[in-house]
Amino acid sequence: MPLSYCDATRAIGNGWQKLDQLAVKGVGMMMIYYADHPAIDKGERYYKKWIGGYFKNGKSVNPF
Repeated sequence: MPLSYCDATRAIGNGWQKLDQLAVKGVGMMMIYYADHPAIDKGERYYKKWIGGYFKNGKSVNPF
């Protein structure tokens, strides 16, 4: 099961398409929401499809 945390863009590196292929096949994925921070282009392309959203600078903020 792939695990994504911290700066996912750097952690996944060049493996985005491979991870996407696994997700499409139904392989389980674990995302630690507040700790997972992909680049905007990766969030829009992959995270929205996989889990419905992602942390976006300037938009995803705690109210306190």
